[in-house]
Amino acid sequence: MEFLIQQDELRDSARRVLDRKASRRLPAAQDGGVQWSDPGLWRTIADLGWLGIAVPEVMGGLGQPFYVLATLYQELGRVLSAQPFSSATIGLGAFVRCGGTASVLVDQAIAGDSVIVLTSGLGTVGASVAGTKTVLSGTVRTVPDAGIATHLLVPIDCGEPALALVGLPHPGVSVVHQSTWDQTRQVFDVAFADAEIDSAAVLVRGDAATSLLDHAAAQLDLALACDAIGGSDAIFAETLDYMGIRQQFGRPIASFQALKHRCADLKMAMEASRSLTEAACRAFSDDCDGWRAAAACSRLYAGSVYRTVTEEAVQFHGGIGFTWEHDCHLFLKRARLSEVIAGSSEQRKDQVAPALFRAAYA
Repeated sequence: MEFLIQQDELRDSARRVLDRKASRRLPAAQDGGVQWSDPGLWRTIADLGWLGIAVPEVMGGLGQPFYVLATLYQELGRVLSAQPFSSATIGLGAFVRCGGTASVLVDQAIAGDSVIVLTSGLGTVGASVAGTKTVLSGTVRTVPDAGIATHLLVPIDCGEPALALVGLPHPGVSVVHQSTWDQTRQVFDVAFADAEIDSAAVLVRGDAATSLLDHAAAQLDLALACDAIGGSDAIFAETLDYMGIRQQFGRPIASFQALKHRCADLKMAMEASRSLTEAACRAFSDDCDGWRAAAACSRLYAGSVYRTVTEEAVQFHGGIGFTWEHDCHLFLKRARLSEVIAGSSEQRKDQVAPALFRAAYA
């Protein structure tokens, strides 16, 4: 690596761009609920090189470690960005790890002209071989940003784990928008009804596919943990500002001792969340032992802190915080949706518990 982008400089630059251009909610739904949020901002993101920031230099990227990319996940979470950035970078990273033989597609993805989405939602897709074709059947639910993908990277079961690349639109593949309470993101169900693909489109199989999916799942966990940190910071700062002007009994509520204690507890939890997530991002970047469990733990803790901060923010804002249009609701609903993407918190606890017990009793 010839150079390393400084995180503080990247954070300041990203914040200037996003504060000027980002919107906190999706525009009115069109075309059955599928729409881009501010294509101009997406073009800016691509032009700044953010999409290729962690792609190896030999493949046209900037070759930065993951923890540099994590800085952008935080900043996008701070403004509740509706851009498909995390889906696009996770999908592109997984495709590159598959071998990324279609260098044209990598170039297009880095340029923002193509979006590769890994369908790591709920459900399974089975596969059978018919001559030179592989036939896919099954449904994957709650896949973020699948409706604006140009390509899907699909985990399939063909007697062993495997990953297939499917271009969209494709016969037998339907992508259906699902309404959620979160006004800042889009999720979709992806159904495969005897969809035929060339067997050469099955990019990786067996242990290699399992390892790649673990890597992508950890990146998703870390992306959502960083999103939670950015969102917690933003709504907490907004809440403190409001508490300084909202008055009860003739003085600002920020002066009430009981509320000061509650805010101090939130700030301590947020800093613990940040430390845990930054350590997990470093472990993931450096391929240290236990990176998978560290990523899952950081998402669990950061997500629970995010939920608590947003719930408290609603309370501190009083009546206005309960209104549908207020920012408090946008942050709260984003926090709640983040908890169920690619499985529930309880499922992640079941996944991570064995590793924690092994570490504790080693």
